[in-house]
Amino acid sequence: VALGRQILAAGSYPCASCHVLSDLGWQGNVGPNLDDIGNRAATRRGGFTAEEYLVNSIRHPGEYVVPGYGNLMPQFNPDPAQTNYMPDDHLNAIVQYLLTQQAG
Repeated sequence: VALGRQILAAGSYPCASCHVLSDLGWQGNVGPNLDDIGNRAATRRGGFTAEEYLVNSIRHPGEYVVPGYGNLMPQFNPDPAQTNYMPDDHLNAIVQYLLTQQAG
């Protein structure tokens, strides 16, 4: 959880430009609010746990687009040879951190 917060707080990825996340002071307005995302994620897609939903949303953001938002999020890839590389350890840490966030 601490590593995930550290990665996002460092600005390693451009998440803050689109999302709200009160814990880090993000005020984006293009993507869904990430406050309390762990509770909402569990209900977004049938058959997905909250963790699976978040992982899939980062790796394959166009597969399910939250109603009211466009398909604008870049895909973060596990292969360093691809654009928008995000190693699995970063992905897992970020997801664990997001699951702890409460409504702002």
